[in-house]
Amino acid sequence: MLKAASVAIPLAKSMVGRIAEYGVPRNEFRLSSSPAGDKADRSQSSAPVASRWSAPLRWGAVILVAEGLRRLVGQWTTSPSETFWACLPLVILTAAALRVIPPPKLNSESRAGRVAILLVLALAPTLFSLALTRLTQSRFSWWECVVATYFFGCCLELPLLYVFQFRKGCGEAFERRWPGWRARIASGAMTLGIYLLLFPLLLATLAVHRPKLLPDVSGPEFQVASLERVEFSSRGSRPLRLRGDFQTRPNSRGTMIVCHGVGANRRDISAITQLVHEAGYQVLAFDFRGHGESAGRTITYGANERLDVLGAYDYCLSRSDVDPGKLYAIGVSMGGSSLLLALPDMPRVQAAIIDSAFADLPAMVDHQLRFFPQPLRGPLHRVTALAGWCETGFDIETIRPIDALPRIAARLQFIHGTEDFIVPPSHSERMHAAAPGSLLHLEPFAPHIGTAMLNPAEYRRLLNTHCASTDSFRNPTNDGQ
Repeated sequence: MLKAASVAIPLAKSMVGRIAEYGVPRNEFRLSSSPAGDKADRSQSSAPVASRWSAPLRWGAVILVAEGLRRLVGQWTTSPSETFWACLPLVILTAAALRVIPPPKLNSESRAGRVAILLVLALAPTLFSLALTRLTQSRFSWWECVVATYFFGCCLELPLLYVFQFRKGCGEAFERRWPGWRARIASGAMTLGIYLLLFPLLLATLAVHRPKLLPDVSGPEFQVASLERVEFSSRGSRPLRLRGDFQTRPNSRGTMIVCHGVGANRRDISAITQLVHEAGYQVLAFDFRGHGESAGRTITYGANERLDVLGAYDYCLSRSDVDPGKLYAIGVSMGGSSLLLALPDMPRVQAAIIDSAFADLPAMVDHQLRFFPQPLRGPLHRVTALAGWCETGFDIETIRPIDALPRIAARLQFIHGTEDFIVPPSHSERMHAAAPGSLLHLEPFAPHIGTAMLNPAEYRRLLNTHCASTDSFRNPTNDGQ
């Protein structure tokens, strides 16, 4: 115990001394165990009063700036986490300017090297945003490019500079205390711990806040007379404006609500939308919150997206050309899971098709952590859950579409590809087993959401068969619940 204390106390003094160097004036705070140091500490009593209050005043200024930014930015954001990330870089730079915290340092001694690092930090997220827009054939928007660059280049990279600056300072302290191999071991262990902690934090942050990809509606499939641009509100205490397309059809067989997956938009499932429309249905395809042209920039993987599905349901019921007795829904990936969470409150939906959806979010987190050693998965899962709760206010353990199945009246058709490595087909198999009367189709060799592209004829057959009779596709055991 004494040996550990003899090691920890000098390290703590060194680190506190570094913090004090920026948190208070240099002549106000010194760490020393010598008589000379004690004499210098006693000399503080003669320091000017203004100098003694300098640090609290600077901290107070930073707090005032943070609160002002929160109130100002909060008028345009839709969630607390959006406000936090939008304000974080400005608060950090304000604190650094007031010498409350040390300024961010780039890992380069030369000016040319620092300029090169800054260019990389600025251009990398911009080029990534442009490449992602091009790859997904989305519509380019300068505003979305600026937002993505600010988020990746400032909101994420600026705090990471401090993380690695802290790691470097600790490494230097280790080297001074234990020169040689012991310092390298201690520094390596700290680096490993930092990376293990950063992975779940970044996993949760990047999963919740993704670049918005705007749908490119200039294609011929979006230039038909029967396509109508629509706007409607989600349900909930803070409704968001959602945008979509409603494609009418004379003498239709019914109306189908189509829900896309995470990180996508309504255009990305245009193949399914066209297939449904050609099968004789009217189609409402919309962008979830945080996607496409809809409001918001926070994704909750069904917790709030279910309110968007309910908003689409309410909109369909408000139209005079929609027969409430012939209402259906189809959801892919996260859209399918969100649809399952919303279906208990959609009693008029006769049948639903769930394509490549997850059964519960905790299992998906475990799937993302499957490459880590078994002893690390539990702690990493808990850190990811904590970060997700801080970002969204929801416990990921409660986002379980499979638990909604007993309260769903509509009959369900599950579709999944056997080669889906994003959402394993076992999720659909579990939900099929938990929903009596449901149907399951596993498409051989199909990837994630790949059944409609790989075998459109079978997809059309499943659609027509499942929605053919609105009377026979009700689940009497759950009707009226």
